[in-house]
Amino acid sequence: TKLLKQLAESGQEHVLRFWNELNADQQTRLQGQIESLDFQQLAALIEGQEAAQDFAALAANADAPPSVRADGSGADWNLDQAQRRGAEALQAGEIGALIVAGGQGTRLGFDRPKGMFPIGPVSGRTLFQIFADRLVALNRQYQVRIPLYVMTSDATDAETKRYFAEHDYLGLPPNSVKIFKQGTMPAVDAKSGK
Repeated sequence: TKLLKQLAESGQEHVLRFWNELNADQQTRLQGQIESLDFQQLAALIEGQEAAQDFAALAANADAPPSVRADGSGADWNLDQAQRRGAEALQAGEIGALIVAGGQGTRLGFDRPKGMFPIGPVSGRTLFQIFADRLVALNRQYQVRIPLYVMTSDATDAETKRYFAEHDYLGLPPNSVKIFKQGTMPAVDAKSGK
């Protein structure tokens, strides 16, 4: 088949070794994963053709990050200045919020996206709701629309999109919520390149 030919050209045909043991849905998912791969990029990565980073040189040229003590000393600004600059950035549309939401709550005993975990002790509000509530309050306080970016994974994307849609985007304007899926790469054995 076309799929086997594509894999054979890259020396990766072993990926289909258990094809006949998969059900139709599993075969469709595997085929989609294979078809989404950039085999030229994968070969270049396996062969080590990517640009090697000289981490020692990068570290030698790096400046230490500024630090501020708990009492506020050690900074070239004070709390009032920082709050003013933050408000200016909000009003200028320079601020966005990002939720990294690719994980499931399995360690919490919850087999759904972690952001849907009911964390509010009394209200049962989810992590997503609590984050959205804060944005709704800031939007109202500063008369702005802070965009929310939610990065999902293959495991959480569909359910996260459905959750936001079914819950009216948690009070946020729907066009200010951008849900996108993180990229993935296959795991490759360093010795064999398989």
